[in-house]
Parts: sequence; structure tokens; C-alpha cells
Amino acid sequence: MVKFIEPLSDSVKRMSRALFKPFDIKKWFIVGFTAFLAGMMDCTGSKSSFDNNRGNFTAEDFFNFPYEAKLWLAENPLWAVLIFIGIFLIFILIIVLTYLSSRGKFMFLDNVVNDAAEVSAPWSEYQREANWLFLWRFAFGMGLLIFFSLIIYIGFNTAFNIYQTADSIEPYIPAIIISLLILLPVFIIFGYIDCFLENFIVPIMYKQRVSAVAAWRNFLALFARNLDYFLLFGIIKFLLDVCVIICVVVLGLLTCCVGFIVLLIPYINSVILLPISYTFRAFGVEFIEQFGDDYKIFSEIRDEETINPDVSF
Repeated sequence: MVKFIEPLSDSVKRMSRALFKPFDIKKWFIVGFTAFLAGMMDCTGSKSSFDNNRGNFTAEDFFNFPYEAKLWLAENPLWAVLIFIGIFLIFILIIVLTYLSSRGKFMFLDNVVNDAAEVSAPWSEYQREANWLFLWRFAFGMGLLIFFSLIIYIGFNTAFNIYQTADSIEPYIPAIIISLLILLPVFIIFGYIDCFLENFIVPIMYKQRVSAVAAWRNFLALFARNLDYFLLFGIIKFLLDVCVIICVVVLGLLTCCVGFIVLLIPYINSVILLPISYTFRAFGVEFIEQFGDDYKIFSEIRDEETINPDVSF
């Protein structure tokens, strides 16, 4: 019988032993750094009509925006070059952050599995697997970019044709609602892909030392035999994420928004929320271990007392 509460309870106990028995601030900052890396991506010119009617943005302004933008860029070549350079640099930054995040996911998982606080050892040990993960995430991200670009393009042109030819939008409202409902399952599927990648694909790659493609092939065979359990896991994980967000918002308000300011600092955010990310990192591993020895990652000896490891870079 596949369980859900017990893996979560074991994850909380594992986090408690690792982070609070004993409490070691140095360990928190080191493990928090790997959690920070892992979660880095889990995103004057000549006068033109841009200066007119800024307070009354109409549908006509919206549909004319691509033409106006193209005209403005043609009239301001220096700004056009700077904008394209900026977009290119942002694209490069996203690639770099995705790469670092891919390395960080294995570093953080290794620290959780071994109750360690290391940076350099897992960085080197799982370089190949992290590179495979990065390539898969990059390809998937480009696929998403192309997909949503097509959706936006088709949606914009459809809306423009309706605006040009129709006297009223009311006859098209049912079609618009149906289109949005069709897109909803797409977003749910993407959400599950992200959930499975984080909670199961990375651990399978870590355990079996295989590529992301091989790990997905392995997992999908398991998923097909246990569809209901993995879908329910995704729902539970989503609800847990919502609960965490609510708790963070409440605590932020109780501290007169000082907590929000502190959490805006990315690395400090990862250190403060380390018990949560640590528990969630262990939860996926504890859950998938129920499906056989091929997915056993944690030691089978689950003593209540854990030897405190050396803390080192």
C-alpha cells in the first residue's frame, strides 16, 4: 500500500535531526547555499504616437502596438540596439542560472541524503548528471517558449480579426471561454512535469547515474503502473506549497512586513526557509522509495539518532 502521510512525517523527522539536533548555524548556511542554487529558477528619441493618449489606452492602441513599436525602433536605432542587447544578456543570464540551478539540485539532494553540509564534493561528483539535467531543462524551456509564443501570436491575430470585423464581442465569448478551458489542462500538465522533475527525476538520476531522458523513460514506466498515486502526490504537494505561502504571508504581516523585506534577499530567504525546502526535498525521495529497491536512496537504517557529519566546503 502506497502511503503519503508516513513519507511526509519521515521527511519532517529527517529535517529535524539534520538541522536541529544539534543546531549548527554554519551547516544551515552551507546547506542553505545549495538550496539557494537548487531553487534559483524553480522567473530620448524622436516624438511618436507613444506620447499620445497615455491616460486612455484603448483597444485600438493595443492592436496598433506592434506597428507602433516597430516604427519607434526604426526611428530610434540606438535604443533598438540597446534593447536587443539587453534581451540577449537576459537570455544568457537565464541560461547561466539554469545551469547553476541544475548543479545545485544535485548538491542539495546529496546533502539531504547524506545529512551533510558540503559544496565542492557534490559539485564535482554529479557534474555529468547536472549537465544532462541542464540540457533537458534548456530544451524543455525552449519548447515552452515556442509553444507560448505561438499561442500569443494566434490569440492576438484572432482577437484583432474579431475587433476588425465584429460589431460586438458577445457572440465570441463562449468560444473564448472554451479556448481558455482547453488551455487549463495544458498548464496542469506543465505543472505536473515540473513537480515530477523536481521530486522524482532528479533523485532517479542521482541514484542510477543516468541521463534525464533515461530517468524520464524509467519514471514514465513506473508512472503508467501507478497513475493515481503520482497524480495524488502532485495534488498534495501543491496544497503543501499553498499552505507554506499562506504561512509566510501571515508571518510577514505579523512582523509588520519586516519579514517580507528579509525574505526578498534570495540567499537569506533560502537559509530561513531551509527547514521547509529540506523537508520537501526529502518528501519526494521518501515517497518514491516505496516503489522498489531501484529507487532506494536513503539508508535503510533509520535510527532516531544521527551522527553529526563534518561540516566542510
